[in-house]
Amino acid sequence: METLFFITSHGVCGYSVSWDCEAAEYDADGWLEKFGDRIGSGSAPLPHGGFIDLSQFSTVTKQR
Repeated sequence: METLFFITSHGVCGYSVSWDCEAAEYDADGWLEKFGDRIGSGSAPLPHGGFIDLSQFSTVTKQR
């Protein structure tokens, strides 16, 4: 399982998503590499489907 935590500028986890990386195009590192530059200003597809507005978040971290 892969997990991403979307953190606001106040340090609050505003959203989290978990998915089976074998059933998706990206693992957590791959998603961050592909879409991490959009944090704070754009939107991106979620690994398991749908989209997320990244303009409301200041960072995204993965579960270690």
